[in-house]
Amino acid sequence: MKKIKRVLAFMTAMVMMLAMGMTVSAADPCSITITNTSAGNIYAVYQIFTGTLSNDKTTLSNIKWGNGVSEEFKKDKGNAAEYAATITSDNAQKMADEIGAGLAETATATATVSDSQTSVTISDLAPGYYFIKNTSAPEGAGYTDFILKIADDTEVQAKAAQTTFDKQVYDDQDSSNDAGWGETADHAIGDEVQFRLTATLPSAENYNLYKDYYLKFNDTMSSGLEYKTGTMKIYYGNADTAGTTIDPDWSDSEGGKSFSHTTEELKNSKNLKAGDTVTIEYTAIVTKDAVVGEPGNPNAAYVEFSRNPNTTGTGEMTTTQEDTVWVFTYELDTLKYTLGEENAKTPLKDVEFRLYSDENAEQEIKLVEKTIDGRKYYVPANEDETGVVMKSDEEGYFRIRGLDDGTYYLKETKALDGYNDVPVIKIEIKAKHEETADGNGNIAALSIALNDGSDVSSSSPDRGIVSHEIENKKGTILPETGGIGTKIFYTVGAILMIGAAVILISRKRSER
Repeated sequence: MKKIKRVLAFMTAMVMMLAMGMTVSAADPCSITITNTSAGNIYAVYQIFTGTLSNDKTTLSNIKWGNGVSEEFKKDKGNAAEYAATITSDNAQKMADEIGAGLAETATATATVSDSQTSVTISDLAPGYYFIKNTSAPEGAGYTDFILKIADDTEVQAKAAQTTFDKQVYDDQDSSNDAGWGETADHAIGDEVQFRLTATLPSAENYNLYKDYYLKFNDTMSSGLEYKTGTMKIYYGNADTAGTTIDPDWSDSEGGKSFSHTTEELKNSKNLKAGDTVTIEYTAIVTKDAVVGEPGNPNAAYVEFSRNPNTTGTGEMTTTQEDTVWVFTYELDTLKYTLGEENAKTPLKDVEFRLYSDENAEQEIKLVEKTIDGRKYYVPANEDETGVVMKSDEEGYFRIRGLDDGTYYLKETKALDGYNDVPVIKIEIKAKHEETADGNGNIAALSIALNDGSDVSSSSPDRGIVSHEIENKKGTILPETGGIGTKIFYTVGAILMIGAAVILISRKRSER
């Protein structure tokens, strides 16, 4: 789910033709109420034309310049009534731009929207035509300017058109979550992870008021992620499927790396229309510094966008709210033990294992040692690294960090002397992750399923650790095969020797 971003707003009200020569009378002061606004907006009111209002409040006669335009502008445009007569609904925006460039240094009146307010009223205005300028907008909002006729108390709405921004990460389907783009994903160390940043241009009512329009993408990755060089592309518009490769400059930031990229001018150079999208996609790699469990490995971004239609070039920009996605990774802890006296578990040290991705134990997942806070772990190796065999420590454990959810196979490659080998063990890590209502990444559930049919759930899924135990049993003591037969042969041989001796002695006696 996505949070609603602050908006860029700009509106020009209808400008009516001015008529002259009707019966008039004195008019009471008028007011302007601006609704649908927010705290931090400051509106300045400039009187463009003044005159005498008719009884039915429809016509302004005796048109003169107001105090809201500069003397230079008055001199340049000449007669106020004649200039006013050139304004039509068809050229209202053009005339608004022209008048906006000729305003006096001091406004006729000003008003500021304070906290918790959604509207503001400017009072004691004489009947006439006024230019209302949004001189200060809060962060995340655009400027709203109006030209309108004031003949009575008037209400006008500051329309809220949005430049929206959305960041997503791609997740493969390994267990609970569906494959696709979203707010959270889980991956193993060494995996490639795709990110997408999408900005949507505002509505035509506002976008069309701008002469130039720019976006600036800003992105920060945590240290558990590393940009894969050459993978970043920008897509201008909904129909752009090829994209353009860009090479942004990355810089160190708190806990990671950041980049910024300013688009080409969108309205004229790229011919983008209101509601079109501008998208950046790139690939990052999960590093050995990845955090196991929560808070995960965040990747945050926001977009700056043109906020003032009265300027050209990049001009003044404001920002959307920051949008964050999370990449999670997990740890598998295995205890190797044997049962001692009174069935007490005795840890076994130096039992050797390897990890595989297939049940035949042919596709090894290479691991290397990594020491964290004085404890030995095994993590997925880089392509250029040689894997090592895992050995249980003095506590009987071997711990594997940086695993994705999915199915793995543990094979004991060397049992201790006097113990039986253990068959290949199938382990399936199951995880469910999501963005919470308050906008944080969350591991909602974490468990492992073993090939004996058991399913062990983690009592603290936020830690990102699942564990299981493997019992080693001693082998049967082999008999002394061949011992009895040997004794029989010894006995028979002795008897035969004695018999032979008796026969020999008897023969000698008979010969005598």
